[in-house]
Amino acid sequence: MRVLVLTSHIPFADGGELRRAYGLLQALREAGHTADLLILSQNRFGRTLLGYAAAALTDVGFGAGGPPDVVISLRFPCYVARHPRHVVWLCHRMREYDDLWDFYQARWSPAQRVKERLRRWIVRRLDRRALRRAANLWAISREVAGRLERGLGLQARVLYQPPPPRPYRTDRYGPFVLWVSRMTELKRPRLAVDAMVHVRSGLQLWMVGDGPDAETVHRYVRDRGLADRVRVLGPVTEEDLIRLYAECRGVLFTTWREDFGLVTVEAFASGKPVIVCNDGGGATELVHHGRNGYVVEPRPEVIARYLDRWGEDVRLAERQGEAARATVRDLQWPRVVETLLGR
Repeated sequence: MRVLVLTSHIPFADGGELRRAYGLLQALREAGHTADLLILSQNRFGRTLLGYAAAALTDVGFGAGGPPDVVISLRFPCYVARHPRHVVWLCHRMREYDDLWDFYQARWSPAQRVKERLRRWIVRRLDRRALRRAANLWAISREVAGRLERGLGLQARVLYQPPPPRPYRTDRYGPFVLWVSRMTELKRPRLAVDAMVHVRSGLQLWMVGDGPDAETVHRYVRDRGLADRVRVLGPVTEEDLIRLYAECRGVLFTTWREDFGLVTVEAFASGKPVIVCNDGGGATELVHHGRNGYVVEPRPEVIARYLDRWGEDVRLAERQGEAARATVRDLQWPRVVETLLGR
């Protein structure tokens, strides 16, 4: 079968969405399909409608050797492209006009709010029309499926994503917890830093990631006098990231209203338990409290209490890590391919 995968991407960014697209592409090819990936530009905020127009005008009905039999779209605005067998495996719509509308509009001027309300109305109509047309509509998590139902009145089935194809391993359960994310307000890196004020077990926090708040986080760690307990590593290579997953005691994921959270399944594939906050959205869906990690209130002292459980009992982290690995054992890319292609 000839399959074209569509996604959108911000130039020079290294987001989980791109790893998801390449993971699906690899799985399709390994299953014997002729597959290719087409990456559309994710226009900057304010030029969203131009991005939708470009996606709608993209001709996905031809290709060298013949047209694709199936098109699989992963995120906005790709799903507005027209194809008779268009499957959507949705990570998210445009979040500024969806679940994060209240979060962002509080930061806009009155004039900008008026302008963005009109754009939001248009985008919602375009989304509803395009997603209703889909041959099959899948969501990456219950969180995303719920947003679709609340925002557009559409129902989607849930298909969780396996870990991106990487050589995950478990080397040890070292004396540090790992935090991996883009350093932005929504990922709440300062909440992770604040938790370390209350940690008594000697466990350290190592933070991996880049983003607009990276320098602020560096300063925040210094200002709080935590430089000896919190290491801000910044961006790292894929090889180093795999090693850090392999060597940490567990993973702390402080994100807010996450679509799904690749961090969780990557940690699980590395045999490491995860602490998530109970307002973490899709990031909480695979974490079973006390079994493969903890789902906790987003308060520093509460997070610290559960970090100390790992810090004081490495065997506990090991047991939860084994349960974590078992959790993702059934999340396999061949099964995703069969499901999306309706086999």
